[in-house]
Amino acid sequence: MRNKEYRGLRISLSSTVAMILFFIATERLFAQAAVEGTDRTEGSGDGEILKYWPIDAPPRHWALADLTEAANATQPPLFISNESLGRGTFILWYSNPERQITKTSNGEEFRSCNSKGRSWIFFDEYLTRSSSGSLTSRPVKSSRIVLTVDGGKSVDLIADGTYAGCGSIGQPYLFSSNAIATYRLQVWGYMANNPKYKWYWDAAVSKPALITNSCLHPPQTLTAMKVQEAWWSNFAVLNGRSSNGGWTLGSSGNLGPDGMPDGIDVKDFRTVWHAEGQIPYFATGTPDGSKMRRCINRMPAPDVGQ
Repeated sequence: MRNKEYRGLRISLSSTVAMILFFIATERLFAQAAVEGTDRTEGSGDGEILKYWPIDAPPRHWALADLTEAANATQPPLFISNESLGRGTFILWYSNPERQITKTSNGEEFRSCNSKGRSWIFFDEYLTRSSSGSLTSRPVKSSRIVLTVDGGKSVDLIADGTYAGCGSIGQPYLFSSNAIATYRLQVWGYMANNPKYKWYWDAAVSKPALITNSCLHPPQTLTAMKVQEAWWSNFAVLNGRSSNGGWTLGSSGNLGPDGMPDGIDVKDFRTVWHAEGQIPYFATGTPDGSKMRRCINRMPAPDVGQ
């Protein structure tokens, strides 16, 4: 588990190799550190997000099995655990079987924040923990944030003060509301310690609904948030493309004059379901959400000794 000594180990981005391993393990990037003085989500705003994400929750672990493997017989490809840092801040740790053997893992640090009447989950930084226990931290910042609710008028969340209300660091990731059918969140950002590394994340989030997980025996049906997402970055080594950047894992879309996505004609690369009971990554699936590809094969279990 992360302790106070880890917080002192903030290392700037020195190579893209660790980021390659991180993306393989998680299929997604983002995160940063807790922000003192911001308004944490504690019963204020729309608190629906508390049902789906492990805010101030005890440590647990779970794993996703690959439905392409016969009868889920092989070792799960992705292990996940949560760690609470207190006051609405927490980490999701990820590792695949190979990294379990070497005792290394990658994490994303999140925090809850209430701003402009909404309860958000923010990504704040990427984390990489080595077998020796040392921690590499890569905080992120957002340069543009656009929210479109139920196909209505788009709102700039920097201009309207939402981002400042959550400390002007990290990246807004999710909120949940039973009063909204769908919303689209578009975020342009960069690595705070190395701004040349930029990224774009585009997510369509649907109102929580029932989803059945067939990896569990017997299958189990829970209410879950559905997130359909696309990802672009200029991490050339990661994408195997030129330094101008590229779409990752099936994502696509139009690029503007600056070489970054302009948010037009964006194609998603996957769907993720975050389930009630504070179970993020309950399942992942095809871009249109019609079919699962991975799902947890056991309900989250408490960490031993906790």
